[in-house]
Amino acid sequence: MKLAVATPVTLQAAVDYYLDRHALRGSSECHMGEVRRILTAFCQAAGPEQPIEAVSREHCAAFLRSVQERGCKPNTVKAYHRVVDAFFHWLLAEERLEVSPMKRVPKPKLREEQVKPLTPEELSALLAQPDTKRFVGLRDAAFIGLLADAGLRVSEALSIRMADIQPQQHAIAIVGKGGRPRTVFYGESVALLLRRYLKRRGASQPDDLLFVNSLDEPLLRFAMSERVHDYGQAAGIKGKRVSPHTLRHTFAVTWLMGGGDALSLQRLLGHTTPSMTSRYVNFASVDLAQLHSRVSPLDRLNDARTAPAGRRPAPAARAGVEPGPKTEPRKRLR
Repeated sequence: MKLAVATPVTLQAAVDYYLDRHALRGSSECHMGEVRRILTAFCQAAGPEQPIEAVSREHCAAFLRSVQERGCKPNTVKAYHRVVDAFFHWLLAEERLEVSPMKRVPKPKLREEQVKPLTPEELSALLAQPDTKRFVGLRDAAFIGLLADAGLRVSEALSIRMADIQPQQHAIAIVGKGGRPRTVFYGESVALLLRRYLKRRGASQPDDLLFVNSLDEPLLRFAMSERVHDYGQAAGIKGKRVSPHTLRHTFAVTWLMGGGDALSLQRLLGHTTPSMTSRYVNFASVDLAQLHSRVSPLDRLNDARTAPAGRRPAPAARAGVEPGPKTEPRKRLR
């Protein structure tokens, strides 16, 4: 859809055209809602009735400063910058502007933060909080378990329909960001929770959403995020944020610490580039040391050379770990 070149276009009209373009592209409801909310706020701040050519760098910078001054986190300010920047890039492609007013508006600098996934003990405590004797508690336990076991975004989990689930394969068809499809998987523990939840829920149609409230209505993303946070507080988890995204972090870190490869993780998380996946695998140094002790190429080579002829090194030796007292196996998330 192109804007009429001969007709002066107001900022509000351009935003409306841009939102129509997103709808035609099949953008998710969650993404559309974010773009609409940010551009509506930008329109109000810059002046909805002024021509797009009159929107200046100062308008854009002042808007982003106002977002910062409201106390929004750097990631939120970055999201605002990204949406407004994409809008003006579209106007350039439509040949309505020669230069974007966002050209010299710097991107917010983000401090690299250490990911703090949940430990197996913390995840167990979190899953113990919902009252599974009630419909809502059983639903929440299945929701938390699925996020942690499949690495889903909260918006993806809330968009799952009954027809998307393949129970025999423990798989779910997902439509992620940008309308990109992928398949995710879950273990037997989550399968059991899902079976119990669906039995309690009762009859459903293929097009029905998987997760609903007691009135069979869709769930809100922010409401479910708040419930996960409250369960984290009840579980006594301190020193880290407990949110749906933390569960996604937990899945990613557990996958790699369990020996999974980064390329497969990228596909499971629905990332388009390896750099996006790297944000989820910024391990603490102690975890890196433990992982290296198991996969050190030279240690494994030396173990193989010193092993008696005709015999393979013991499992601990093959992993580059000194023999020691027998310990309990490391817990793995299901």
